[in-house]
Amino acid sequence: YNEYKSYLSGRRRRYKMTMLKVIKIVSWMFWITLVINMLYLRGYLLTKIEIDQDSQCSQLSSSGNGCWSKPVFKKAVLVLVDALRHDFTVYNDSIPENKRKPWQNRMPIFSELRNRYPNNTKHFKFIADPPSATFLRLKGLTTGGLPTFVDLGSNFGATEITEDSWVKQLALNKKKLVFMGDDTWMGIYGRYFHRAFPFPSFDVWDLHTVDNGVWNHLIPEIGKDDWDVIVAHFLGVDHAGHRYDVNNPELASKLEQVNGWIGEIIPHIDNETVLFIFGDHGMTTSGDHGGETYDEITSTLFVYSGSSFYQESKSTILHQSRVYQTDIVPTLTLLLGVPIPYSSIGKIIPSIFMVDNYERHVLLQNVFSNLKQVFRYVEAYSILTNEFNEKEISSFRNSVQIVGQKIAQSKEFSEELFHEAFLILQNIREICVHRWARFDLVTMAEAITLSSFAFILFIILFVDNIIDIKWYNLTPVFIAIGVAFDQSSLWAGFSHRFTICSVIITFLMNFYCIYSTVVKNYREMLLALINTKHHPSYIFSLLIVVSISVGFTTNSYILVEDFTAIFFLGTLIITMTLENTARLKSNRNKLKEVFIAFVAGSSSRLTSVYFGCREEQFWCQKSWWLESKIDDGVHQNRLYVLGVLAMVLNIVILYFRRKHAGSMAVLKKGANVKDFLLAPIQVMLVVSYWALSSTQSNVLSEHALCWLPRTVYLISILSVGLTVYHPSMVRIIRGEKTTPVAFGLQGALTSPFLSIYSAVVPTFALLLGMNLSPVLLVITVEILSLSHLLRYKNILVRIVTLDILMLQLFYATGHQAAVQQIDWNAAFVGFIRHSNNIIPGFIIGLRTLMGVVITAILSPLLLLSSPLSSKTVHEVNVSEGQGQDVGDMRYIMSPQLFTSYVNNVVAVTGAVLMFKTTWGFVACYVHRRHLMIWNIFTPRVILELAVVSVFLFSLVLILTLLSRIHNVVGSELSKKLKH
Repeated sequence: YNEYKSYLSGRRRRYKMTMLKVIKIVSWMFWITLVINMLYLRGYLLTKIEIDQDSQCSQLSSSGNGCWSKPVFKKAVLVLVDALRHDFTVYNDSIPENKRKPWQNRMPIFSELRNRYPNNTKHFKFIADPPSATFLRLKGLTTGGLPTFVDLGSNFGATEITEDSWVKQLALNKKKLVFMGDDTWMGIYGRYFHRAFPFPSFDVWDLHTVDNGVWNHLIPEIGKDDWDVIVAHFLGVDHAGHRYDVNNPELASKLEQVNGWIGEIIPHIDNETVLFIFGDHGMTTSGDHGGETYDEITSTLFVYSGSSFYQESKSTILHQSRVYQTDIVPTLTLLLGVPIPYSSIGKIIPSIFMVDNYERHVLLQNVFSNLKQVFRYVEAYSILTNEFNEKEISSFRNSVQIVGQKIAQSKEFSEELFHEAFLILQNIREICVHRWARFDLVTMAEAITLSSFAFILFIILFVDNIIDIKWYNLTPVFIAIGVAFDQSSLWAGFSHRFTICSVIITFLMNFYCIYSTVVKNYREMLLALINTKHHPSYIFSLLIVVSISVGFTTNSYILVEDFTAIFFLGTLIITMTLENTARLKSNRNKLKEVFIAFVAGSSSRLTSVYFGCREEQFWCQKSWWLESKIDDGVHQNRLYVLGVLAMVLNIVILYFRRKHAGSMAVLKKGANVKDFLLAPIQVMLVVSYWALSSTQSNVLSEHALCWLPRTVYLISILSVGLTVYHPSMVRIIRGEKTTPVAFGLQGALTSPFLSIYSAVVPTFALLLGMNLSPVLLVITVEILSLSHLLRYKNILVRIVTLDILMLQLFYATGHQAAVQQIDWNAAFVGFIRHSNNIIPGFIIGLRTLMGVVITAILSPLLLLSSPLSSKTVHEVNVSEGQGQDVGDMRYIMSPQLFTSYVNNVVAVTGAVLMFKTTWGFVACYVHRRHLMIWNIFTPRVILELAVVSVFLFSLVLILTLLSRIHNVVGSELSKKLKH
């Protein structure tokens, strides 16, 4: 009490300055980490420069026929069936009906057409270049270029493609293009369409709106005369895969529907029209896509025309069974007599050119035009980037010239000469794939060096907690961040080098500050390290951090990381329990400790029920009651009841936990409004939304139904705002003899965060859905139990527990470290469609990293946990100094202890996270040519970087709110003690 009176009389200003230093330090950590992450991604994520040039008719005109070539067809109809996997289109009558998978033999139309019109059809495996996301596939299918991992982010918010494409070439050459289907096309090519009928595409639960809209317009548009190319993009198969899986009857029904539509299109295709039916990618067994497995990248291409194709040649090149998706670009453009897009590296599909009345010698001219165009692009690209050495370019140039001379001298078609030109195209493509898979090793090494350096700085910061970070030390970082974002996040050369210099300067400036302190105090620092008592939990924490970090280097560990996290956490729980029981004297308290440890371990293990499954986990199988795709009324009712009960019980538990700390004695500033009015309203809204959205009830319209979750969101924001505005949950009254008595000091710092978490639980439950939402109750019980076990532990054990918890909760919310596991449905909880990408991007980000956000919100509970009083009356006689070592009281009564402790928490957090990040960098550096680099290693490292960035940003906000809570509580105590 005397210390606190001294604090009130003159130390509050000093406390504010100290807390400001701590907030500056964690802000510095956040910005430095962000820049290092961006720097590494700049070197690691493959990028390809877009050349802003378009092909022109005059550049490679051939004999004055057409543009580059004499047109083979006047018109083309392109039917894109999203996610049409190749084996969906293969009919096999040898499989007994009782042994067929639900999707097999659902599209016999392709087999029927091949048998009925063998000379008019072609059928290919259509191979996509990974990643197999829709936007990347559309870009590859229209430009003929290779996608990169950086482009994957555009799959969510597609922007206009400025690179040359067959869409642009058709417009430049006065061809009329009619489009219908997925509205993604409008964002990337909308201004080139003569007519367009777009339909909203992002709601993957809607199987019919897009398809029915396309079908209603397709046949009437084919019957018109004012078009040259029609593009029809069906989405139902893809959405059925996302909503259900490949073995669900709904997907089979969709395949049958598309099969019937294709049969009705065929009679409308005449001799002067060519029909392409193809998919942009396949899908996994779970119905997802985005990776590079065989099922994901293997789609189908079916070609039909009223004109007959030559069949006499047995050449494997002239009659391929497997083509790349980029090959459709030069094929389509030359068939229609327009230039091949400038940046295409695709090869023509020769068998489609050999139709009735086609001069076969022209095929040599076409493949040579294709070869010259590809070489021109590669040569221009090498000048801009130096990614192709002069020897390679010279070799290509000589080969192209030699083939050109032979073709000019040839007066008839020669398969040998065609093979020679075709093989050169294949070689160039292989080299391009290799070059655009080349990593910037220097930049990656720079990022690894800087992250290692940052780890050392955080260690020094922990050993000597008096180090200060001046604002001028941060100036280069702020400049670097500004330039980096202005130049598209470090992807530009100038910004890249400027940022490196800025980061290095920042490190040097701060290293000087830290180094000067270390030189002065190195003896005391060494003694502090040597004399520290290392308990078993401390040793295990170090080993766990090392194990998780080293685990980044093996794909086997990453595949089982979900259950490994439970094992690590269970190890810490057992160790902490043994240590805690050893220091307790009462057998009753020991039994209580063991019981709480059992609850923590059981809760941790129970979260595994909610783990998702990734394609590589062949042993994984979801729990039957989590399958939202089961259309069973009884099953849905069970999920509904369980979800409602879990949400209500969760809020009740949080209420009584705050009541136990004395924080519910507050009768002002809207505290009771939040708990007794807003919380019940949220629960009722969530319950109503689940009930109405899971049935076919027409009680509310679709738009009216959206306002239920929106209201929940708004109430959560309002409740959090009220807590931040007045975070104090301490009530101070004076007795008859003017003795101040305080209620809620035991939970003064942690209860506001419990209040915030309680306010957002309904929002999180909505985003998870009623099948996954019960996991929130399990998480709450687990964290509350862990906070009890951690009350005697040192900082490292708390931070490591926090880190494992973030990892475990990521998996517990139904995710896996894979692109296919992103839950896009969350963006449409409360929304039918979006006018921008900010709101859906935020919602999907919150849904993906919900485990990290929950851990961050409740982190003060784990980091500041101290023994709570077991008494039911939560009164503290402030004047007598009661309860100074109980709960949060010791931090309230000793501001110096609080700031010193928080400073150490920040330093250890930075050291642990940076150590893991560095190992993640090293793992991807070493395994950059590993077979599973894009499927396993890359998503896991990107997840780690996202977790670190989000948690550090959250830590800045948490420390700011903790400082505000401390100040508000201090002000209230000051007012009462002055009287």
